[in-house]
Amino acid sequence: MKRVIIIIFCALLTVELWSQQDAQYSFYMFNNVYFNPAYTGKKEALHFEVLHREQWRFFNVGDKIEGAPQSTSLSIHSPFKRSNNALGFNFHNDIIGPYKTFDLGINYAYRIPVGSRLKLSFGVKANYKLYQVSNVDFLDAGDQVASQLNSFPNINTFNFGAGVYLWNRNDKFYVGFSVPHLLNNKLYHDQSVGDGNSAQEYQHYFITAGLVAGKANSNFKFYPSFMMKLVKNSPMDLDLNANFLLYNRLWLGAGYRFGGNYYVDNEKVKLGKGSAVIGMIKLLVVENLEIGYAYDYTTSDLGSYQNGSHEFLVNFKLNRKNPSIDGLRITTPRYINYF
Repeated sequence: MKRVIIIIFCALLTVELWSQQDAQYSFYMFNNVYFNPAYTGKKEALHFEVLHREQWRFFNVGDKIEGAPQSTSLSIHSPFKRSNNALGFNFHNDIIGPYKTFDLGINYAYRIPVGSRLKLSFGVKANYKLYQVSNVDFLDAGDQVASQLNSFPNINTFNFGAGVYLWNRNDKFYVGFSVPHLLNNKLYHDQSVGDGNSAQEYQHYFITAGLVAGKANSNFKFYPSFMMKLVKNSPMDLDLNANFLLYNRLWLGAGYRFGGNYYVDNEKVKLGKGSAVIGMIKLLVVENLEIGYAYDYTTSDLGSYQNGSHEFLVNFKLNRKNPSIDGLRITTPRYINYF
């Protein structure tokens, strides 16, 4: 069992350092601000978003995987009063085996009307990230390996990101493109091995889109969406999702995550069979407070060793009060944000 754990973590660390470095969330359609700064202020209110993900938490034999991937994201963002400007903050913590990362980001977005029905937002972000190595004893990989891991220094990086986001004012559709970090910061370089083993941050490209089908006063609405992730030297990841909104209160959805790769003639890398089937539920508990749960069932070969991933969502917003035509102040009656 310990040998299997070590093999899995070695694979994870390779992926973490050389390909997909940003955390994976199944509730991406409700937390665009994590990877696209142009989404900042989109809710037209002071908005709090919390996501927590527990990946590959248990083996089928019942053992708890110590050091299993965990990701937590907290976002706070709001538009300025009577202004096209918006500001937000992101806090994120990620654990994968003995590796821990913590990052803090500041987002700024400028939103402009496009005609009478559309809005276009341009966003930028500044980000600080800390990489650490700790808790290596559970690997039971020998004193030499533990000593090498413990010798890794803490690494501090600063980066910048940008994005664009287009949506219509009644929230019927959206499309976005973003690059959360533009700089390829070097993380580690070992000059003692040949020409040196290097690890670095890579640019990640995110493309997202979604729409809502159904009349405004209907008790049933259909919401398909997708997210595509592109990283240099890594196969493309693609999430396809279908959500249903019932009585403007209950979201039920399913999705499929394409990922992985296979080789043809030892050269070409193509999209593999996929990595997970996703089920999700989100509920409007009280006005402006939503909670959600998503479960990923692993379809890759790793599914033989674990029982999937769990994800939890909490969304809360404070509506802005606006003067009405007759001078009174009212609170918007809108409870549901589709995106």
